Amino acid sequence: YNTSTNPTFDGVVRDTSGRGNDALLIGSSAVYDANEKYLQVTTAGDAIQSLPLNNPGGAYVHSFSIWFKMITINRVICQIGADSQGVSSGLYINNNNINYYFFGNDQNYVVNIGVGSWNHIVATYDGGSLGGSRRLWFNGNEITGSIGATTAAAAANIEANTTVNVASRKADTYVDSKISNFKLYDTVLTAGDVKTLYDMGRCDEG
Repeated sequence: YNTSTNPTFDGVVRDTSGRGNDALLIGSSAVYDANEKYLQVTTAGDAIQSLPLNNPGGAYVHSFSIWFKMITINRVICQIGADSQGVSSGLYINNNNINYYFFGNDQNYVVNIGVGSWNHIVATYDGGSLGGSRRLWFNGNEITGSIGATTAAAAANIEANTTVNVASRKADTYVDSKISNFKLYDTVLTAGDVKTLYDMGRCDEG
């Protein structure tokens, strides 16, 4: 969802990749700010949720790229899949930890996030069941140390034809983060890809 230009129309966020995975703005607090170029949900129960992704089920290989600003600590960034054990993948900020979770099978990365500034995350999953199957970059730098499953962890078991939630998840009260240029890939991004995305900046229109 390229927030650099206005991607919204009639309560829908346009999928600017051309794949047709538009997202619905559900509830009055799910909004796009045209001046500051971000998506946000501020009320529990509201959501920014995509149409079904036509993804395969199981250990779905994927990567996230997201610019975010925290208003307060402990906030959801995004999630694909349902709110139940092992069938989702998402990012959650817990103080200065980035929690890359498979809902009950989590890895936490310690970073200095701060409140009120824009930051960039790339998170990748290669479909495996090792701690290294998930990798995370913060503001262009890979965070190699994680707290949690570091050597072996169950592979993801994401539901087929699932949806993605931006700045929210399917059942959560921890909303209020600001999100720009959310991208979901069905491949594992490389370190070079991460550098390109970070160097493009939050409001790149290319």
